[in-house]
Amino acid sequence: MYVLSGLVGDGSREVSARPGTVQTRPLLERVDEHFRDAEWWDQVILIRRVTRAFDNAETGYLERLIHDVVDQSAYLRRRAGDNTSNYGGPSSSDAKADLENRILPAIKIALRLGGLKIETAAEMTALNDLPTVRRAVGGDL
Repeated sequence: MYVLSGLVGDGSREVSARPGTVQTRPLLERVDEHFRDAEWWDQVILIRRVTRAFDNAETGYLERLIHDVVDQSAYLRRRAGDNTSNYGGPSSSDAKADLENRILPAIKIALRLGGLKIETAAEMTALNDLPTVRRAVGGDL
């Protein structure tokens, strides 16, 4: 899996993002195909599991979940022409719960570390409402 991203280019601070999967192809081979359309993106975040590869049902479902993250973000805009995955995910409800509750949060951390602002408008409002702590000279609060 991967997420391509780049500034929208309309003078705003919004970032265009495009999640994608590789299905049966090697990850770097799929990203290499995107170099033909490299004028809009300048970053790629690669997502893989080290213990075992994601299967097609898992990657399709995770792609759909990442599309939801992009759609709900206050700062990201989905790349025009990018379609949401319609995969229903693994047939096991335990496998789906594992993807939603363990794998997706780890992916969100990776996206944040990659510099993508994935916070929703509600999360940004809540963050702005938090009291600020100012440090006085000499370390007194």
